[in-house]
Amino acid sequence: MALLFYQIVSRDPSLQTFVILPVILITFSSALLFALSVHEFGHAFIAYKLGDRTAKISGRLSLNPIRHLDPLGSLMFLLVGFGWGKPVPVDIVALNNSLRDLAFVSLAGPASNFLFALFLGLFARFFSIPILPFSYALDPQFIYINITNPLVWLGSFLSFSIVYNIVLGTFNLIPLAPLDGSKILIGVSPRKFLPQIFILERYGPFVLMVLVGLDLFFGVSTIWRIVFPPVYLFSQVVVGYSLI
Repeated sequence: MALLFYQIVSRDPSLQTFVILPVILITFSSALLFALSVHEFGHAFIAYKLGDRTAKISGRLSLNPIRHLDPLGSLMFLLVGFGWGKPVPVDIVALNNSLRDLAFVSLAGPASNFLFALFLGLFARFFSIPILPFSYALDPQFIYINITNPLVWLGSFLSFSIVYNIVLGTFNLIPLAPLDGSKILIGVSPRKFLPQIFILERYGPFVLMVLVGLDLFFGVSTIWRIVFPPVYLFSQVVVGYSLI
């Protein structure tokens, strides 16, 4: 977020920009918190349905974003726009079918993001009907010319929410630890390949940090090339035009 604000102010250091920044902060943060809460709730809900009560006992079977925030991960979100939530505790022994159900629990987070984005995208269709007086409001750029219109705030929230849910869901499907994709890979792989996969899991966090670092500081955009196509395709199909 700090990096985003710096880029915005660098392009336009006018007083109007500084007035608009709190609006962007509110809509951006709200959308991000909703996406994170939906993601973690998805994990907790499916784990509970498959026999593991750990998340429920620890209070994670909730859409309250406070229950899912990690202090360091939240700080990273604010500073650089990349962070993480508090992992949902899962007792693999308590699951009915340990490895298979582990894959379902891991997939539930991204799947929840995709379903929520679909719901929001269909709702956002109303903002794309030309005959309606608020048809322009879905574009966050209109904050700059109509900051007092609450429909612009709502449209910006919808735009950010759709994008962040698809980005969060897609990013977590990358098969690198500690992302959900690595646990999905473990759950669906034949058992004879598991020793090799577990060895690769040790290097997952390091590889992920390198990829994120290359994206943030050198503009390599490796991860963005992974998440961009789903966001673009989804917004084109569901909303009617690209949100990015």
